[in-house]
Amino acid sequence: MLKFRYLSYSNFGLIKEWYEEMAKDGWQIEKIPLPFLHNFKKSEPEEIKYRISLARNEGAFSAFTKEELDEFDEMSDDLGWHLIDRSFNMNLYRLEDGAADSLYNDDIEEIKVLNKGLNGELIVLIMSFLIFLFNFSFISATFYSSDIFYENFILFLYPGSILLLIFILLSIIDLISFKIKNKNIEKASDIKFSKISYSKFYVVAIVLSLLFIFVGTGLNLFSTILNRGFKATLPALVPILVSLIIFFTIKNIKKMDTKTINKKKIMAILFIFIFIIINLIVPKLIFSIPPYIDDSTISEVRELPKSILTESHIEYKLEDLGIEIEKTVVKNSDLAKILFEREVKNAKNHPYKSENVSDITSEFPFEKTYSLAYENTYLILNDKTVFKINGDIYNEKVLQELEKLMVV
Repeated sequence: MLKFRYLSYSNFGLIKEWYEEMAKDGWQIEKIPLPFLHNFKKSEPEEIKYRISLARNEGAFSAFTKEELDEFDEMSDDLGWHLIDRSFNMNLYRLEDGAADSLYNDDIEEIKVLNKGLNGELIVLIMSFLIFLFNFSFISATFYSSDIFYENFILFLYPGSILLLIFILLSIIDLISFKIKNKNIEKASDIKFSKISYSKFYVVAIVLSLLFIFVGTGLNLFSTILNRGFKATLPALVPILVSLIIFFTIKNIKKMDTKTINKKKIMAILFIFIFIIINLIVPKLIFSIPPYIDDSTISEVRELPKSILTESHIEYKLEDLGIEIEKTVVKNSDLAKILFEREVKNAKNHPYKSENVSDITSEFPFEKTYSLAYENTYLILNDKTVFKINGDIYNEKVLQELEKLMVV
């Protein structure tokens, strides 16, 4: 059985108590796949004493090797502490009767390790919050543009980013509060744990944020493959592949039997190398994708990317009339009005040609018609369909073709 609770420096004592209560109900903790995901196995109700101990499993530039971990686990076993699983810098143990009170020499050492971990995590969280807050301004601007009708990523990334920012902010508040409450403690047994990171809302925020981001990314990749083929998707896959390469390479560098300064140099060279590769390969991938052009001379049709808000997104070309029509059919008329208004707003924001935007609805038999910033560019709203047209819509033949396309 999988259950959700977020394991952190500020609540590991509460998580330990939760495990003990679950064991009394016949569920023993078996594995911690992720800090917020706990896997329990069915068992006979039993009183079990658990303990979560901080350990230097993962550091900035170093980590225990397998041999070091094995030696540490043997020492723990000798003290009556039997390892169940590791979650980053936290080890979960099942204690036998008569086990030692701690794996540390004294409380001062244990509290020192805790404070060092807290300070490091707090710095990372504050930096992450500032970076995500900066990025969110761009994400927010895109979300309130017409892009959400043509791609799923922003549609899911926006709520995911909000939840992620809430999670990071709560984490910062949680750790600062925890540090203040335990500022003058001298014994590990006196630690006052936080209920902020132990709450259900806290774990829901991170789980949902990750879910939104993964679903949006998956839908976007699927849509790109469907509409433009696998080759056009390669540039989008590069960041994912690079992230995986960096993650596994860093883990291996950490375990190298060399000085920390050498590990830092190797990592610096690695990042420079990856930066050069990305700048050499990605542009070639993008520009090697052939343009999606059809040589048809009459009503050539091409499907364009769309999001879950959109029923169809199609481009038509009428070569003999010198006109291009982008037809977007959305789920309902209210969404069509939103799309229309965002396209008009975008045209009005043009720094030099905004004066060309005007309402010419009275001249045409459609619900709404606007001329946009560029010459011979028009926007038409009709029920749940939005047309963007490049060409002369005053031409009678063009109007006849438009009327044919009005049928959804």
